[in-house]
Amino acid sequence: MGRFLESIHLLHLLPYTLLNPVILLVYIFTFSGESSARKRWSQPFYPTGSNSIRINLLVYLVFSLLAVAVFVLFKQLVLAPLMVGDARMLDFILIEPNLMHWIAYGCCLLVLGTYLSPQGLEANVAGFVFFPLLLLGALLLTIQHLHWLWLEVI
Repeated sequence: MGRFLESIHLLHLLPYTLLNPVILLVYIFTFSGESSARKRWSQPFYPTGSNSIRINLLVYLVFSLLAVAVFVLFKQLVLAPLMVGDARMLDFILIEPNLMHWIAYGCCLLVLGTYLSPQGLEANVAGFVFFPLLLLGALLLTIQHLHWLWLEVI
């Protein structure tokens, strides 16, 4: 039974990696406008209309995997020595998902789904409707991580 629960716990890596609103916000700001990062990567956004863009899913997947790998390494190298008590590595890498996580993932899924639609996402709609959703999701995940830090590390 314990092995089964560990595999379910590992399944949480998928939404944590692909539907993380913090990673999507960083992706959008990193590759927005005429940034130097946008010129180095192969077209992170595709124009679909006069003021609409569509996200390049392959570039987003690579970016997400790299971001989560850096975050896990940070936890390993910086936070692991500070931990109080015994904890398994799996508990350390992933915080137990709860309702706040699923709300954050839902916000990110809505924005990412709109970015992936054939019409893409229009800039004004992105700023006034979807940006607050991403901020809400990022705030919820940040609160969860700070709560975890308070309980497990400090």
